[in-house]
Amino acid sequence: MKLLLLLPLLLTMLGCKTAGHKEINISKQDAALLTAENCTIVLAPGTSPTAKFAAAELQTFLSQVLGGKIPVSATPGNGPNLFVGFSEHTARIGLDPAALVRDGFFLRSSGQDCYLAGIDDPQTDPEVAIKRSGVWINLYERGTLFAVYDFLERFAGVRFYFPGELGTIVPQQSPLRIPVHSIVEKPDFTQRRYSNYYDGEYFEGENRKNVLNPLKTLNEYRLRGHTMLIPCCHGLNGFSFLDRFGKSHPEYFALLDNGQRHNNPAMSHPGQLCLSSGITEEIYQDIKAYLQGRPASERGALMNGKSAWSFTTFRKPYVDVMPQDSFYACKCDKCQAAFTSHEYYASKLVWDNVIDWAERLKQDGVEGQLNMMAYYPYRGVPQREIPDNVNVMVAEGGPWSQANPEQLARENDEIKAWVKKLGRKVWLWNYANKHGRRAMPGIPAPTPRAVGKYYQSLAPYIFGMYMESESDRFLYFYLNYYIQCKIAWDNSVDYMALLDEHYRLMFGPAAEPMRKIMERFEDIWLHQISGRTIDTPLGPVSAVPSDHDLWHKVYTKKVLAEIVADFDQAASLTAAGSLEARRVALFRREYLDPLQQAAQNYLDKTAAVRGLRFRIPDGSIRLRPFKPEPARPDLVDTTVRAELTADNLIVYFDCQEPQFADTVAIVRPHDNHDIWRDNSVEIFLNPSGDRKRYYQLIINSAGSLSDIRYEKIGRDSQHDYSWNSDASVSISKTDSGFQVKVSIPRRSLPELQADGFPVNFCRNRILGSSTTHHPLYIWSQFASGFHDLENFGTMVPGGKEILFDGGFDKVPFMKSSGRHWGFTENGVFRGWVTNPQDPAVFHCELDEQVYFSLPRSMRITSHTAAGASIGQILNGMFKPNTKYRISAQIKLENVVKLKPSASGFCLNLWDTANRWFPQHNWLDGTMDWTYLSFVHTTPPVVAPDKSYLQVRLMNCSGTAWIDDVSIEELP
Repeated sequence: MKLLLLLPLLLTMLGCKTAGHKEINISKQDAALLTAENCTIVLAPGTSPTAKFAAAELQTFLSQVLGGKIPVSATPGNGPNLFVGFSEHTARIGLDPAALVRDGFFLRSSGQDCYLAGIDDPQTDPEVAIKRSGVWINLYERGTLFAVYDFLERFAGVRFYFPGELGTIVPQQSPLRIPVHSIVEKPDFTQRRYSNYYDGEYFEGENRKNVLNPLKTLNEYRLRGHTMLIPCCHGLNGFSFLDRFGKSHPEYFALLDNGQRHNNPAMSHPGQLCLSSGITEEIYQDIKAYLQGRPASERGALMNGKSAWSFTTFRKPYVDVMPQDSFYACKCDKCQAAFTSHEYYASKLVWDNVIDWAERLKQDGVEGQLNMMAYYPYRGVPQREIPDNVNVMVAEGGPWSQANPEQLARENDEIKAWVKKLGRKVWLWNYANKHGRRAMPGIPAPTPRAVGKYYQSLAPYIFGMYMESESDRFLYFYLNYYIQCKIAWDNSVDYMALLDEHYRLMFGPAAEPMRKIMERFEDIWLHQISGRTIDTPLGPVSAVPSDHDLWHKVYTKKVLAEIVADFDQAASLTAAGSLEARRVALFRREYLDPLQQAAQNYLDKTAAVRGLRFRIPDGSIRLRPFKPEPARPDLVDTTVRAELTADNLIVYFDCQEPQFADTVAIVRPHDNHDIWRDNSVEIFLNPSGDRKRYYQLIINSAGSLSDIRYEKIGRDSQHDYSWNSDASVSISKTDSGFQVKVSIPRRSLPELQADGFPVNFCRNRILGSSTTHHPLYIWSQFASGFHDLENFGTMVPGGKEILFDGGFDKVPFMKSSGRHWGFTENGVFRGWVTNPQDPAVFHCELDEQVYFSLPRSMRITSHTAAGASIGQILNGMFKPNTKYRISAQIKLENVVKLKPSASGFCLNLWDTANRWFPQHNWLDGTMDWTYLSFVHTTPPVVAPDKSYLQVRLMNCSGTAWIDDVSIEELP
């Protein structure tokens, strides 16, 4: 009977197999019973650095399993031996590295000994690679390490969910039964990638916020992620054509509709090519030269300004020929003739070029592979045959598309069409990421069930994937990665059983409430956030919820309370101090706490946005750089004024522009869709105040106008160019730049609310040659983009303002006193004043780096319980029995109460007595800009000789910034 059991295993051990086979034979017969006292890890002299690291990992975890430290030795011991890496020992039992493919490995028992070996890079040291954690240093073979991790999981029950005690399951058992086994393992997918570098803050360690994080790299090792890169990501950038030909051959670059070429480095995604020009020959000659091993200098190829082939594009035997991102449709006659009316209009032009290059390589006898992505707008399958030296990656939405069956079916049909055309598998670029509209800090997005179902269903058609997975917190996606990598190694794995095991092993008695929490997060993210669809007059559309809908319809107070209750239940089911209890606490901290903070941030931000006001006709606003870039220090000033007459809303822009001759703008027909590419200003109006329907007017500096109506759909909008504002536009050149006047008839805005409505104002500073200027400016600092309607400020008719210069944009500092900011007129001081400053106690100063609205704020710092204050004398300014709104934008940093009462940040008004705002619970701690607003009615009698407002840090230490302070008389 024993012989019959061992016969298949012996045949496997002795048989000759071709490279790349996968075979798993595990007998019921025991090979060894391991204890800490009887076994030895053998690391033969001369084995690879990877084998050394693998032996250390095996020692760490197997010692924990067996309850005692296992020795690592260069020579075998008397008991069971665990041989790590290829050596004379593995050769003796016939393990041949030639039988393995990349990332494959052997696990073999022989007698009471076990052999764990795979192909390793002979040079790379994992200790160094993990510490550095860069992309390129970690692209190396480490088959022996994969063998060790598989051995620990398969035979010792270890589970690697994420590094550290809380994310690793190490069951203790001694002796440990090791069955007779012969395993030749390899991954089913050769490409097993995710966004290891941009997937958010880790939960512990000094480097938890760093892009390069050794623990994340270690996690990818233990999940057995990818070890090689097949380059396929906008590879034509790596040809450095902009540097090489930007000036000498402008015709190589896409023609813009204004007659210029896409050869200005300051443009967004610069260097878009004209694929009907001579650049196609340059591309081919570069490809050919590289694959033939010729030097970059022969072709003038550059990388970072130096002669070299760019290693992100050229990686033998591959060359990445995917075009630049944000593909620009060249306006030249040849390209326009090649474009089709299909959704993927550029497919024929782009793929004809790729196929031409591939065919020429074959004709010229050049070995190598071209990598190309099927990507918008060239995702369509070409009619021409595609040579076998072209590898195709297909970009599709991916796992999260499963929330929309029609979209998923369309994506899958495209993948299958490419496979049918090629006669071989493709690999995927998917987007299971919190990015762009889905960024949403603090919102959990674990979707392991969706990840498992998606990749398992497509396994017959693909050889791997890159799952783009940007996030704000690593733990949101750890389980996505675990399931992704398990399926990538074994396409047939039962991923639902893996998830069941995960909850049981991680949380023990709290498994069910924690599963409920995590699956609820997945369902909410998939169906109510990422995959949310709503009905519109144009049919169902995908619509990520707006901030308002997110907190009022998705994560409502009721839903948040239920999740809190589930976490409470999970905690109650675990023993105090146990690993399970600590894991529940970790997940509460990483999932629930950020979610609750995001809800509070929304409330705070909403209050601050309400305070962003543009008072007309006497007020003005200034635009700030949108997402400032240190590499673009050249900034200009833009001031906006407005007035509302009986017939028109009139908006005035005063734009500083010292390089007006270099601005780019052409006369365009009304409603031209490309006007935003010009030097221009933009007006956004939501006259009804519903924050749903809004209007955009774009006016370029040549006097052309496009006006569009929008309906807000979640975080997106549907546009309608049929709306006509009937606005009149005038442009005038000034000594400092140019001015724009836009007069919009009120009849075009019938829903206009005269008492105030949301608005935003923007500027596109487009220059022809500059590379140092900042191109985008915006008014609302809260807006994530020009169209972020929820975070527009409000245009309101100005009431009578009592306070002088609450925005700190007029007041000079009177150095003679050291405590006054303002003017003296007719013997009366107007402005801000503080007590004589003692730097050891407190100080006040204008701050041009931190402010709510341009150009500056006032910073107040207190070091002792004496506190700090700044204020204005308002004698004779208040009327009796009159309502006033007292408001301010404030920002606090480390404000600490130093007394049990009457302590913190507050506003202090005196009319006939002290008035405190807020009345109780003065503010402390750290908070971002927050709008404070209070309505106060003065008493029947107001003393004419004693009124003031003070902004105070009272009985506390810390720093406060104040801006847009206002006391406005109300009707």
